[in-house]
Parts: sequence; structure tokens; C-alpha cells
Amino acid sequence: SVKGKGNRFQIATHADGPCEEKSPLGTTVNFLNKDLKNKDRYSTENLKLNPEQLSEEYKKQQAANSAYVENYLSGFLGAGVDFNKEIDDKVLDQIINIKAAFDNDIKTAKASCIAAAANKYNEKNFWGACDQLQRRFLFVAEFLKAKPGCKDGSKMNPDTLKCICPDSKKTEVNPGGKCSIKEDTAAATTDSKSPEKPATAASADSTKACKGKIVEGPSGAQVCVDDSEVEKKSKKDDGGWFGSMAGFFKKALPWLVGGIALWAMYKLWSPKKPSLNPAGDNCPNGQPAPCTQMCEAPKSNVNGVCICASCPPGQTLTNLTTCTCSNTGSGTVTEVTCPDGVTKVATLALCPATSLYTCWDNSKVASAINCPEKPPITTVPAGSTKTGK
Repeated sequence: SVKGKGNRFQIATHADGPCEEKSPLGTTVNFLNKDLKNKDRYSTENLKLNPEQLSEEYKKQQAANSAYVENYLSGFLGAGVDFNKEIDDKVLDQIINIKAAFDNDIKTAKASCIAAAANKYNEKNFWGACDQLQRRFLFVAEFLKAKPGCKDGSKMNPDTLKCICPDSKKTEVNPGGKCSIKEDTAAATTDSKSPEKPATAASADSTKACKGKIVEGPSGAQVCVDDSEVEKKSKKDDGGWFGSMAGFFKKALPWLVGGIALWAMYKLWSPKKPSLNPAGDNCPNGQPAPCTQMCEAPKSNVNGVCICASCPPGQTLTNLTTCTCSNTGSGTVTEVTCPDGVTKVATLALCPATSLYTCWDNSKVASAINCPEKPPITTVPAGSTKTGK
């Protein structure tokens, strides 16, 4: 065990271990019928809750405790991201990558556990770590739909992590953004001005008595228009195109002058935006802060370095590009390396006796991590004596 830490680091990835305590995604759920320690541990017959039921259980827990997902994402994005505001494109891309890396790591590790379950021997803490992999879920889409949320009653697209607007084109906006729905108000607009007084509908009989002019109205019906109004209208039209433009500029000139004056004052008194220094203000990859080390699947970020996940006991990493773990022996036999670092055998039980580690109580084990705990030393107070027969 690590000095000063006891056996805690031996169960680091267990449900009650330090890793889960630092980054919890839900409370422990018992999903097995029996504590089998063989390849049938995760068989359908031994599952009290199948993967879909487990997923729904943890979806409810994360919905009731949004801090689970928020704290996990903030650990990668940094403290500068505010989930109460609209998520911008760059942060959303990083969240998509975090979700993809999480799902890939869990899938790869679960497959390794199932493959290693067929071994005749597994380290004593092996099953606890594998059990916790079955209980690790990250529901990002559900979290973003609630915080910062999808406005206007829109739904969440779990693939793009964007909100689907309720319009005919199904436009998508980032979580926290608002949908801009344009309504066709052309048919609903009405003229608030009073209609011209002389324009009255004319029946077949009244057209004969009309003292003005008979013209066709907007609806196609004939209307009687007073001569005085026709004369006024003709005078307005006499100016032609130049007359119309002159009237427009006469009305618009005060607004144009006022707008130019406001723009000039804004440019004069608005604070100047400082130019960024790429060497000190941007991330090493040229992107603006917050800076994160993003790894392409199947690799994951470990202390700022993109590496493959560890292989299970009895397997070695055979492809650094695809992070593939394979049995090192031929056929179905799995080779393992003895504690002496040289001898390779099918199981640890076949290792030479001279290569076993001798514990404090003279018991011999394959590795020092498997030694039993040493009991506390009882000291005899000074001046006391022991008597016996």
C-alpha cells in the first residue's frame, strides 16, 4: 500500500473509492443477484437490473442532482464556463468531445472486464472495479436541456446537443439560446389611418347619381370619388419621382442628422477594446481560453497527456493507435509475467517459488500489494515487568 494511504488506493476505482468520491455520477445501485467471481457474473441470469434499467436509474439520479454532471464537465472545461448562460459553439464542441471520450472509455473498459473474466485468476480488487464500470453514466443532453435549458418549448437533439426550435425548418440553437420564429403578419396587418372620406362604395343605381368620378376600389368594386379629392390627389402626383424624393428627404433629414450625431458620439466615447497578444492570451493551439487538452478517441486525457487505458490482467497493449489489448500467448492461453519481470507463464500460480514476494508474516504472495495488513505494535510501558510460571 502507498505510505500513509492504507488500502484506499487499492480500491481507487471502486464505488466507495477516492476516484468516485472526487467525481461522482450517482449513488451505488446493487444490480447483481449473486456475487459470482467468474465469466457468468454479468450474464443475463445474474443481473437484477439490465443495462437499460441501470441507465434509467442513474438518469433519474443525475436529473435530481445536476451538480454531478456539471462538476464532471467543469473539471475538463475549467471554472470559466457558466452553465446559467447560453453555451457558445467552442464550448459546445468541447462538451461533445468529452461525452464521446467518456462513452468510448467506458465501452472499452467494460469489454476488457468481460474478456478478463474468463481468467482462472484475477486480482482480489478486480471485480469491484469492473462493477463500477457498469454503473458509470454521463447524461449530458438531459443536463443541458435543463441547464441552461431549451427555451420556447424546444426539444434537445442528443447527437448535436442543440435545442430543436418548433418551426417548420427545425432550426437548432445552442442550449440557453432563443429560437427566432418569424410569423407571417402580412395578411394580418391593418391600416390604422382613417379611410378617405369620399371613397364610398357605389351601387348600380348610385353610379348614375355620382357627381364625381367612378373608380375601381381595392376589392374590385366601383366607388364614387369626390372631384375635390381627385384634384388633391392629382396635385400630389404632379411632382413625379423628384417630387416624391424631395418630400421623403425633407421628412427624413432630421432623423439622418440625429443618427449621424449619435454614431459620432459613440465612436468618440466608447471604450477601446485592447488587442490580444496571441503569445499570452490564447491557448497553445491558437484557440481562446479556456484551454483544454482534447484527445481523440479511443485515447483519453490523463494528467494532460493523451494515452490509452490500462489493459486488464493477462493482456498487453498491442496497438497504440487503436488502443487494442490482446492476449500475449498463442491460442486461448493467456501469458502473464511473474513478479521477477522475466518469467512468463499461463497463470501466476505457476511462477517459481523464488520469485514470490515474502510478506512481514513470512507468507508468500505474487505481489506486495496482496500482503495482509500488519497489526499495530503494542508497546510495554517503561517500569512494568512480566511474570510467569
